[in-house]
Amino acid sequence: LGLAPLAELQGRAPASAPIEIKPLESEIHAPFAMPGKTQVNLYIGWHAPEITSGDWVLWELAAKAIGGDLAGRLWKLRQGEGLAYSVWMESDALAEQPIGYVYMATAAEKRESALAAIRREIGAAQAGLMPEELERVKVSFLANLNRLDRTAARRSRRHAAWWVYGLPADYREQLTGMVERAALPDVNRVIRDVLHPDRFVFVEAGAVDAE
Repeated sequence: LGLAPLAELQGRAPASAPIEIKPLESEIHAPFAMPGKTQVNLYIGWHAPEITSGDWVLWELAAKAIGGDLAGRLWKLRQGEGLAYSVWMESDALAEQPIGYVYMATAAEKRESALAAIRREIGAAQAGLMPEELERVKVSFLANLNRLDRTAARRSRRHAAWWVYGLPADYREQLTGMVERAALPDVNRVIRDVLHPDRFVFVEAGAVDAE
């Protein structure tokens, strides 16, 4: 087998039919100069649980409640305290070493205040979520999963991504069950295991001149 059948092919490949594409119309948006303004991008990360473990699912729920959606705790750093243009917490599903991280975009002169605020909120998060926070993110997590999997092609792509990590074909159903059964004490245990306000895996900060 292998490539042997290819050696028996003769002739030329048939010409493919031309594909007609309608011309695209769009607009180009250019940034306006903002003299004297800079943006600092902060990334602060921690080691997260293994992707194939049940704790990974609990961590995903925790990260969503802390800063993964518009009702997350970190959102007040933007809306209430004016320290961020954008701020959230999410995960990088790296097979070798999963990472949970906070991203914040802030003004250069607010960098130290922003870092202090993140450290403060991470310290507060160690006390755990409230029951209503967990129930909210359960609904949010499953709704987002259904949104991303709304077509057969997208479901197949997600299954392929799970297969890379050795997860079973019925992982979609298993994941739904794990989210529904997630208990508050277990989620709070994972938060304490992962997060510490002064124990970062990495910190990256970069300033972008807006002029």
